[in-house]
Amino acid sequence: MPARPATSVVAVGLSTALLLSVGATSASAGAVRPGHPAPDRTEATADLIADVAPDQGRVLSGTRQDATVVARAASVDATVPLDADRLVLLESASEPSPALEVSLPAEVTTGDGEVASDGTIVYPAVDGGAHAAVQVLDDGSVRIQTITPGPDDPHEFTYAFGDGVTPVPGPDGTVELVQEVAPGVAVTVGEVGAPWATDADGAPLSTAYTVRGDTIVQTITTGPGTTYPVVADPKVTKTWWNTTVYFNRNETRRLADGAQVVALVGGLVPHAVAKAIGAMAQAGSLYARLWYNEGRCIKFVYYVDRVNVWQPYAGSEAGRYCR
Repeated sequence: MPARPATSVVAVGLSTALLLSVGATSASAGAVRPGHPAPDRTEATADLIADVAPDQGRVLSGTRQDATVVARAASVDATVPLDADRLVLLESASEPSPALEVSLPAEVTTGDGEVASDGTIVYPAVDGGAHAAVQVLDDGSVRIQTITPGPDDPHEFTYAFGDGVTPVPGPDGTVELVQEVAPGVAVTVGEVGAPWATDADGAPLSTAYTVRGDTIVQTITTGPGTTYPVVADPKVTKTWWNTTVYFNRNETRRLADGAQVVALVGGLVPHAVAKAIGAMAQAGSLYARLWYNEGRCIKFVYYVDRVNVWQPYAGSEAGRYCR
């Protein structure tokens, strides 16, 4: 991301950045163009993020459609609402897979979004406190930020991902997002990257996710030497380059008994994935019987334009779905 000049108008604050998979559209008559008038606070927020956030790509200007900004990149369509009460929507542009919804942090109360000259959508705080911002990047990701005015304001931010989506923590700080599409069958719909946080001087801060029910909470730890504002960023990606289909114990047994389960799954997962599963059903049935007898479950990993494979899983993977 190109460096932006430092600004002197930014008040002490906290910025939490959430990175989700989305993309850019080509310019059109409805595009949000650089130079679009926006309040100073909007430009100041965009400057703050550019100054202290890690370089993760170019911020894109999407296309205005009603009360939203829509963008496409990396085979994902993102719809960013200007109404802060609505959800950011991520959808696959190439396969009919489940959409991924992402909320602004529960700890912020903001007004409608305003678009900065670089494409950042800023949601100003109502009566002080934290405010938020969303950026669409050219690598197919989106950041959802919060700016908090001082050390007494929230340092925890809660994100939800739509009905039926279960966050599953990984050993490296990432979080897999899994959605059950039928009894005993779940698919990956996205991933939250490992978190980071820095203060206004660029000093790294300790930060981590906690899974609480169907949400994740990012906690930022600061100290007496922390310079505000602080920027903290989870990265959320809408899965498009591969899809993992998890079968629980019962469905693994059914698959082991024969390929009839494939007909069920074929109607529930992306079209290309269903065809791939059908083509490999016989092999899957043999593997399922072997792994079921070992107390494990079976999963199918579909890669776009790559080899597709059956694999075993158990333990904490997919939120202990092998049960």
